[in-house]
Parts: sequence; structure tokens; C-alpha cells
Amino acid sequence: MIEITGPAYPLSQAEFNRALMTGHGRALIHAERCGTEGIREDILDAALFPRVYDPMCNGHGEAWLARLCEAAGLVESLISQDHGIAGDLELRCELLKEFALQGHAAPRAELRKLCCYDEEQAWLPAAGEIVEVDGEDGFLFAADRAGEALLKHPAYWGSTYLASQLDEKVGQGRAMVLMDRESPGNPNIAAFRDAVQKDKHAKEEGRKRPDLALDEVLGLILGSTKSVHNLRRVGERASKDERKLVAALNFPEMDSIALQNYLGFFQKTGFPELWEEHLALLRHPEKDVGWHAHAT
Repeated sequence: MIEITGPAYPLSQAEFNRALMTGHGRALIHAERCGTEGIREDILDAALFPRVYDPMCNGHGEAWLARLCEAAGLVESLISQDHGIAGDLELRCELLKEFALQGHAAPRAELRKLCCYDEEQAWLPAAGEIVEVDGEDGFLFAADRAGEALLKHPAYWGSTYLASQLDEKVGQGRAMVLMDRESPGNPNIAAFRDAVQKDKHAKEEGRKRPDLALDEVLGLILGSTKSVHNLRRVGERASKDERKLVAALNFPEMDSIALQNYLGFFQKTGFPELWEEHLALLRHPEKDVGWHAHAT
């Protein structure tokens, strides 16, 4: 019989760094039992640059990582950025949220500073974290910033995500009540409210929409000039044989838009068979293609 034993503490630096990458609890156990002398810089690096192989699927482990930062005495430095290193913005937002939930006051203001539309990435950093930390007040702040982005930047699109997040936190329908109340005096929130309603309506209509024939699906994947957002639902409704036929398309020769639509078709179901060529899409030079590949 094979005997399974736990790790021996203290961990070596190599073992600790391996645990940082895998997200194993032994890294936190080591920090709390044995201290962080000799590994403090490793923890700082992990708090600045994601070590998780696939954050989209596995998350950043921010709650665990925040506890490691607490054990290493790095929280204040990470909040103020007195280390002078510009790290990953998404990870910073998630850690600031965790530090706020731990009881630190300063992260709330930092999150609100970060909640400004990023035109290059077409996203609004820290919005979800602000709602998580500050509830209704945070939602109204994020809704105002989102509405401002909608009015100024055509590439940005509103969704029901923030409203759903608040509803899950404080009660169904509360987000719309707040937006109805604030919209008459705040054009930003009014714009966001309209976008949320439009997105909600589109999702409801998408559920009612009849299934597309296979030739229509192929036409959308190969012939569209822009990313088609509802293909994931079409793929979910397709039969296994239909998904196999779509998977067999000559995707290595597709352009960026066609690849996004090809991958989007499998976002809910995954590929019927995973080929080595599919894995190469994770490292595709086009950022949007890589995003869809990680999401599939």
C-alpha cells in the first residue's frame, strides 16, 4: 500500500514557490507557522503578477493570497504601492477588495480611484469589487462610472452583471429600484439603467429565439464581420453531431473574428474532442482570441 504523507515544514524556497503557483494551502501554513523570512519577496511578486496558470478558469485565489500578504506584513505596502512596481491591475483590484474585507480602510478609496474606463481594454476596473465591498453605495458609484463610460465610449457596452451582483448581495430587484430612484437626476446612471434593461431584454429574447440551422451557424462563424455574442447559446442547443461538424472547420486558417465566433460556439459546452491545435489558441497573438480560448 502506498503511504501518503503531508509536506514537512518548513518548506524549502522551491517548495514554497511551487505552492504559490498551485495555490496549495501549504504556502499559507508555512507562512503562519514558520514566518516569511526569505520568502517575503516571493509573496510580493505573487501579489503583483499572477502565478496561476489560467486565472480565467481558476481565479487568482485572492482571499488566500491576501492572507499570505497579511502574514508577510505586505498589506500596507501593496495598498500604497510604495514598492514602486506596476503589477497586474485585475489582481490589484481583487486584493484591494480582500484587504477591505479584512478591515483595512484605505483600499476603498484606492478601488474608487481605479474605477475609470480603460479604453484600450474596453473595461471598467474595480467596479465589481466596489459593489462587493460597499454594497448599495458602491453599486451607485460603479453605475455612475459605467454610465459615464457608455456615454463617452461607443466600444463599451453595459450588462446586467453589476445589477445581478448587487441583487444577489441584498435582494432581488434592489439594483433596479436604486437606478429608478437616481436616474432622473443623474444622466450617467440613467444611461447605465437603459443599458442594463437592453441587455436583460436581449438575453430574454435570446432564450426565445428558435434554433439556427447548421448552415446558418456556419455562415455566422465564417462570414460575420464582428463577434457574435449569442453563439454560445446556439452551441449549447446544438446536437453532439452538429458540434462535431462545427469543430471540424479549418480553424487554423480563420481570421481573428471567425476564430472568436468559432470559439464562442463552444463556450458553454467545450469541444466535443480536444485537439492539440486547440491548445495553441490559448497563446494566440490576438488578445480577444486568447480570451475566448481560455473561456471555452
